[in-house]
Amino acid sequence: MKGAINGHQYWKNKKYIVDGLNLEQYKINRLTEIMLEFVSFSDWAYSENDGKYSKEKAATNKFITGRDKKVEKSSIFVAGVGFGWNFNKAYGGSQMRPNGYINDYANNIVYDRTNEKDKKLRGEVFTGSGRENYKTENLIEIKVGETSPSLQQIEEIVKDYWHYKETEKNKKSAEKVPANPGWNKILFGPPGTGKTYSIKQYMEGSYSTGYEK
Repeated sequence: MKGAINGHQYWKNKKYIVDGLNLEQYKINRLTEIMLEFVSFSDWAYSENDGKYSKEKAATNKFITGRDKKVEKSSIFVAGVGFGWNFNKAYGGSQMRPNGYINDYANNIVYDRTNEKDKKLRGEVFTGSGRENYKTENLIEIKVGETSPSLQQIEEIVKDYWHYKETEKNKKSAEKVPANPGWNKILFGPPGTGKTYSIKQYMEGSYSTGYEK
């Protein structure tokens, strides 16, 4: 089956192709591109503008075109997932927050430069709700150090974000449709480090569900 869907999107051999890439590759490439611009904007502000926001500089960006944008008001979408971002520092005037992030409704991808000698990329999931109960849990943290994150590091945090989203989606689908779970279950972990457990081990709870950092 092959046919155009919208612009550079079409079906080919039962796979969804976007800009010449299959859907999974497209999601990784597109979000990496967005995160790369986010990181570059932060680096520019802190290395050339005393950590201050610049409306003029933001206007030259393709995605990160302001200091902050809520998900519901943002025009950034990747495979149906909307993303906002936040560089706004409470009571900071024009100063940008050192731990800015892009986010969907439930997760953050953070570029944390609170310590300029120990920068980090971090994936977070919301565990609380509402302004009075704002809590997050770290999913993964990549130590960057004094330099800017490399393209490889940005791509790694993006892959882990999508892996987590897919795992949560599959988990919810399994909860909605009671069925024989089969003899194997893939547990969540960084790409390439998943482990297969027999259903006997799974039912007995003889494995760790903690996320290795």
